Amino acid sequence: MPNVIGGNLYRPARAPGGGFCATRFLGFIKSLPRSMENDSVVKDPQEAKLCPQCSKEIPKGAKKCPFCQSDIRAWYNRHPIVTGLGALFILGMIVSGFDGSHGATSSTPTTPPGPAEARTLGQDAYLRLPGSGNEGQIVCLAPTPAIYDEYGKALTAKDYQGVLDLTDQGLFCVHNGSEVKVIDTSAFLTKVRVVQGADKVDADKVGEAGWSASEWVVTQ
Repeated sequence: MPNVIGGNLYRPARAPGGGFCATRFLGFIKSLPRSMENDSVVKDPQEAKLCPQCSKEIPKGAKKCPFCQSDIRAWYNRHPIVTGLGALFILGMIVSGFDGSHGATSSTPTTPPGPAEARTLGQDAYLRLPGSGNEGQIVCLAPTPAIYDEYGKALTAKDYQGVLDLTDQGLFCVHNGSEVKVIDTSAFLTKVRVVQGADKVDADKVGEAGWSASEWVVTQ
């Protein structure tokens, strides 16, 4: 009786004289569609992840997909030199602004107070580092208060790699003086949406939202 294998009608190959032909049978097996094969090289699903290129299961720690040979390391791991130079430039601006804001707190009482904090939902505001009118500096926003807390710790510890790693979790920066709208508040943080950047390079951040220190979200 004919057999059905892989949706195909198959009659066992027989050698001359009625014997079974193993060579022809193996050739038929090799011709079966690859969809019948197991595309996963991982036995434990908890130790697997999907390749971003071919969507097949691969080991979590794999640096290259064994199926499509794609390099699946993080972008900054594949471009360490460019990443290092960019990190030094960006973090230098962040730290200079952070240090400048702390310097502003030691000014004499006769110094005029800065602009008021914007804390009303829907209020138009600006991102400004305290005591700094330099629009070349940048202000960073985090997607959640918890990530902003991690960002503050990394700045205090001058853990530049830690700050860079947080960009993979949604941390982003715009230039000092960017226009924003207040959309949420907490005890010490304010969530804003970027309306207009202070520099043309901020254009791709317009519409994005994130949390910042309340003292950096001001009315003018």
